[in-house]
Amino acid sequence: VDHIGNISYDYSGGGVFYPFIKVGKDTVLPHLMVYAADSIEFYKGNVYLNKKLLPLRQDKSSFVNYSKPMSYFKKITPIVNLLDSKKKMKTLAKIKEGDIIYFIPEYYTGGTDFKMTPVGLMPGGIANYAILNSILNNSWLKAAKFPLLYLLLGATFGAVIALNTSAVISFIGLICGLSFWVGLCLYLFSYHSIVMPLTLPAGAFMATLIRVF
Repeated sequence: VDHIGNISYDYSGGGVFYPFIKVGKDTVLPHLMVYAADSIEFYKGNVYLNKKLLPLRQDKSSFVNYSKPMSYFKKITPIVNLLDSKKKMKTLAKIKEGDIIYFIPEYYTGGTDFKMTPVGLMPGGIANYAILNSILNNSWLKAAKFPLLYLLLGATFGAVIALNTSAVISFIGLICGLSFWVGLCLYLFSYHSIVMPLTLPAGAFMATLIRVF
């Protein structure tokens, strides 16, 4: 098994991680951040962290819900500031009662652990932090169900438009169809935390519309 350790991450830049790695018939190795959950339950093929469903993809990975990179960088403070009498009180003043402190290893000491993410190259500790945030706040991204259905619908709509309209109307339909699909994907991602298969249905729509026409 590859990449066993404190983080099992998709190094292709797809922004997913593996909450559990099966290492035996009845044994799994949890991702380090999963230990932050108060409870871990397996029930009817699903995983529940803190009594909340953990959305899993078909390959049993889960999306990492990243924020804007600067939202992380602005909150990171070197621990060495606590040793400086002038900076100590200012540093401690940022911490409020009930806050959770997360220590990022090797962030200021020349660490070379970086992960390619959908929001750019990020320190590996930030990936862990994003996962921890999702566990504590139940802020997961969910993969859309029935991805092949969207591919089929895209191809079907492309063929229907091409067979029943003129060249000008087909071109307008192409622009409107793509705009609608992109807008729908952005809406579902932004307001419902659903990750839709953007490119393949759009590609099927364009390919069949152009090919049939």
